[in-house]
Amino acid sequence: MGEDRRAVLALAALVRLLEHCGEGRWLLWARRHLEKAQATSIEATVLDAYGGPGSFNELTLDPVNGHALERMQVPWANRLLAVLGERVYQLAYERTDERFEAAWVRLADPPVEGWRCLVCGHAEISDYDIEWWVARILVPAHVADSTLADGPELIATLLSGQVMGAAESRADVMARASASGVHVAYRDDVMRPCPGCGSGDTDVYRWIFAGGGLHPAEDNVELRGPQHRYREERSTAELAGVLTTHGSSLEAAGLWELERDIANNWLDAQTNVMEALRGLAGPTFLTIYEEMEVVAQRDGWKHVGEHTWMISDSMSTPVLIQAHLEVGAWQMYVAPSAVAATDLPDLFKGDQASLPEAIAGLELVALIDAWHDNTEWRVAVVLSGA
Repeated sequence: MGEDRRAVLALAALVRLLEHCGEGRWLLWARRHLEKAQATSIEATVLDAYGGPGSFNELTLDPVNGHALERMQVPWANRLLAVLGERVYQLAYERTDERFEAAWVRLADPPVEGWRCLVCGHAEISDYDIEWWVARILVPAHVADSTLADGPELIATLLSGQVMGAAESRADVMARASASGVHVAYRDDVMRPCPGCGSGDTDVYRWIFAGGGLHPAEDNVELRGPQHRYREERSTAELAGVLTTHGSSLEAAGLWELERDIANNWLDAQTNVMEALRGLAGPTFLTIYEEMEVVAQRDGWKHVGEHTWMISDSMSTPVLIQAHLEVGAWQMYVAPSAVAATDLPDLFKGDQASLPEAIAGLELVALIDAWHDNTEWRVAVVLSGA
């Protein structure tokens, strides 16, 4: 067993980690190979568990998967799992190929990962993001064939996050973030909407260490420039032209009716009309009586009145139409500010001759009124001054 003492130590540590986390399937696998390594040597069949769907290296230790871990233990447990899993793989591979170099590879400092608003540039790194970075750096530094002999004590110390250098590393990241204008947040969820500007256009963002601060990594999504628009800027005259192109009938001055036509692509017509409306100058509002709280929280909509939301510019129009507005019975409009839901005119009822005055009184630029089941739209457009 002398030459395979390394394998016994690595597998024993892996067993302890999986026992601590309450992982069942892979604990049995690790125990089986530990017994064989103790009896003779590590078997090359260990390699069969690596690679492909459902393989060992796809295992993630997390409470959402039923594992007994606290939130701040998750980064340490998964980094330790990766290091031990790599070591077991190396030792098993070493027995099948004498040319394999078994020394652990320690990569350069990884990027610090957080979130950034692509519109206003607001940047955040959470305490959880920092813990992941610290674990990625320090677990490999504390785990070696010699330290694995410490057994349960090493596992417990690593999962506590209190290893030598952890406090200093956390403080270093926080100081660098502060020096670089990156906010340190304490939250569990994603940064959406942006706490700075309310936009839903946020994304995962990475920084590398540079000087005494943090510098954006090269593989990030580009920020939007101050003149960026999500869609082509349109005038009300151009919106009227789009309606005409798709065969809308003029019901009254400034009022068009767009009906589903089997011969044409209804989704294309809807998308083009709504994109033209959303391209008008001013915010876009949606009045709808369906429950939209989950959608709003996820996509950065702002609640501005009863049944009324301000739609984020980044919201996809086809997704809006097909997923959120397919039931119909909603109104979307562009205006300087939100209008009370009860004040909006019903474009399918009432005196059409009075509509221009009513719309002008509410300062609406354009309004889409969708009939039930989304099979018919009426669109009011203010053409004066176009």
